[in-house]
Amino acid sequence: MNCSSSIPFYRNLLDGSVRDLERFPIVDRADHDVSYSEFTSNTFNDPRSDQLSIYTNGSLGPSLCVSWDLPSMFDLNHASYLRFSKVLPGLFTSVIPGEPSVFVISDMPSDLRTSIVMPGLDGTILRRLILGRDESTDAALVEYLRHARIALLHGKPSVLLNLVELDSRHGGDGRIAPANIVCSGENLYADDRARIEAWLGCAIINAYVTSEAGLVAFECEKRSGMHVLTDHLTVEVVASDGTVRSTGTGELLITNALNWRHAFVRYRIGDRATVMAGACGCGHDGQTIVDLPGHEREAYHSGKISIPAADIATVIEASRPPVKQYQIAYADDQRLIISWIPEPSADPHSTSRALAARLRERFPATTFELCRVTAINTPGGKLRRFL
Repeated sequence: MNCSSSIPFYRNLLDGSVRDLERFPIVDRADHDVSYSEFTSNTFNDPRSDQLSIYTNGSLGPSLCVSWDLPSMFDLNHASYLRFSKVLPGLFTSVIPGEPSVFVISDMPSDLRTSIVMPGLDGTILRRLILGRDESTDAALVEYLRHARIALLHGKPSVLLNLVELDSRHGGDGRIAPANIVCSGENLYADDRARIEAWLGCAIINAYVTSEAGLVAFECEKRSGMHVLTDHLTVEVVASDGTVRSTGTGELLITNALNWRHAFVRYRIGDRATVMAGACGCGHDGQTIVDLPGHEREAYHSGKISIPAADIATVIEASRPPVKQYQIAYADDQRLIISWIPEPSADPHSTSRALAARLRERFPATTFELCRVTAINTPGGKLRRFL
């Protein structure tokens, strides 16, 4: 495929005529690795190409360089927050023109602290802060955020959980109190959502963002799922029988019509999801992602027994003393290894004994190995519970 041949297709797609989409082959990461130049355009190149590139996380394999043109990069960094304002009606009244009031919290070691003026949000400043540098820097970050007027706090769920833990351990008066929260970058689990919302005192808007397509979908206040942004991308589903539809359960195909510099047309993003279509009480009428396990395993097999991952999660999350975070993986002999981190206030030995007893009681025919660890994922990586 040559990127120049995709330009008429993009125009048809933006005009609402998507019947040309089926002419394009389904492609994946391997195709980009072999013929990267065939998917990038010289016509829409930019002398600031290094500044207009995003690298995929690399948690599941080598990182891919995604090239963006200037308008699409502006949309990614600015228009996305305007879209959030549709479901966060108080956002505009919370931002402070000329001062930092939108904060993105990152744990990527290579990220730099940056400040960006947001003209679409009344000229407020978006500030990216880095968590996990060292104890004194983290303490200063918590103290700074406690005294900041936070119109919007944005980060991966695992990063915001670490921020909550730091805030709870930090001395002094008060706590971090954002007006709005957006989570993206990894799965938002129900128990993590409850912990973040309980401490920070406001509801989370969950968003699905990818390096290849930018903002794909996000929740409304009804929490009926994440509504797909069909104004600048197309989402398809490859079912288990190989058929491709606009709804159903299977692997997602992404067609990004916004970025003309790097073609992602019918691209296997690697995430599994369930997509439905219909009207929502918020006014959205179209595709909604109602389940997004992504790359995570949905069941484990022990002998002839299949155990839904959700059943194991229910046992772990109901344990008392509680578990802060965990991850399940296979051992070579089909044992299930559970790496886990106790809550700071919990006694690790009693927690381990209680958790082991509950697992034996609920799954007597399955062998579990509990491994207490200090970290589940590497800094900057995507947290996954079910490997």
